[in-house]
Amino acid sequence: MRRILLFLSVVIASLQAATVDDLTFVLNEAGTEYSITDCNEYASGDLEIPSTYQGFPVTIVADKAFKNCTSLTSITIPDSVTTIGEESFYNTGITSIVIPDSVTSIGYAAFQNCNSLTTVTLPDALTRLKAFTFKECYSLTSINIPSNIEFIGDSAIEVPFEIPDSVTCYGSGNGGVSLFGDTSIIFSGGLGYRLSSSGENAYIVELEGQSNFLGSPGTTLSGDIVIPQTIDGATVKSVTFTGWISLDNNSAPGITGITVSEGIVSIASAAFWGFQDLVSVNLPESLTTIGEEAFKNCTSLSSITIPKNVSSIEVGAFNGASNLNEIIVDPENAHYTLVDNSLYDISLQRLVRCRADATSFTIPNTVKTIEWGTFGGCSNLTSVNIPDSVTSIGYAAFQGCTGLTSITIPDSVTSIVNG
Repeated sequence: MRRILLFLSVVIASLQAATVDDLTFVLNEAGTEYSITDCNEYASGDLEIPSTYQGFPVTIVADKAFKNCTSLTSITIPDSVTTIGEESFYNTGITSIVIPDSVTSIGYAAFQNCNSLTTVTLPDALTRLKAFTFKECYSLTSINIPSNIEFIGDSAIEVPFEIPDSVTCYGSGNGGVSLFGDTSIIFSGGLGYRLSSSGENAYIVELEGQSNFLGSPGTTLSGDIVIPQTIDGATVKSVTFTGWISLDNNSAPGITGITVSEGIVSIASAAFWGFQDLVSVNLPESLTTIGEEAFKNCTSLSSITIPKNVSSIEVGAFNGASNLNEIIVDPENAHYTLVDNSLYDISLQRLVRCRADATSFTIPNTVKTIEWGTFGGCSNLTSVNIPDSVTSIGYAAFQGCTGLTSITIPDSVTSIVNG
């Protein structure tokens, strides 16, 4: 009995009422503002984040700062905070959250798996809601969607909500899904879509018959397909499909060509993931965004042209496209350029995609970031020369580089994302 009582007393003692002392603060290099980088996982109850610490403002809740603080039931964020990092509140015990208007950026999976979260207030100025932001928050009953939001990533909100007309990029897995498929999606001509709250805009999110977690006999479409400018009278703004949740390696067997019609502005995250039979893609001048992993594992795709108005190609867009030997950038595009048929941002600071047939590769000394999946699937690659200008290497940057025998990472690299 004494041992049991001693054990209980230790457990009770370890669950302490949360205070500022439970937080870890880090001053930025300029010595002007603080980030919160960690919290004692045994902190419990209510916690109020201070707006200042040792005389300087607290502006950032860093990546994973409160991750797995399951005994915290309430966290107050002050209006000094401008940035909430990736997985910052992942798997906490909070029941509600008010994000102040000062916050302009919320990271990937910031509130994922907050199973007790029922109400969310988002800032009016927020324009992007990244993938998995509120994934697996199945108790969520109330969330305001800002009227000027433009981007809603994959599985950002998995409970039903109305889509504002301001949205131009809408990812799959939103608005109420299940293992058996989302029954609220409207199908027309083999394409599944959702409507904005006014009914004026449409967001294509599914191929009829495409694999889900339970598998599939195959899509109802094959050959060359066209993503239309309008569907059932509504203007199509973005397109994505759900190949990323397929149990099959080939998520859309038989689809060999895709034409995205003029007027569509976004290819959302993971749009054509695993379209292994896809040989040709035609993109419109209206296109502005190519999302994360949009063409991941499109192993038959050998050429693609980036139109002149594309201003955002997100990380891993061509990861695993192992035969993508030719990338063409419209000469009028002001945001991206080519060096030796490899894709860079116009400043040459981001290496977006290496050409798939490269055997040796020298990264220019202007590049600071090797992004997620930059070399993914480049199986012919045997050597890479990384200059001292590079400071970070993204997730799965060299995934599938089976011919790579050695690589030297310079001392300038301070961040390598696991995976």
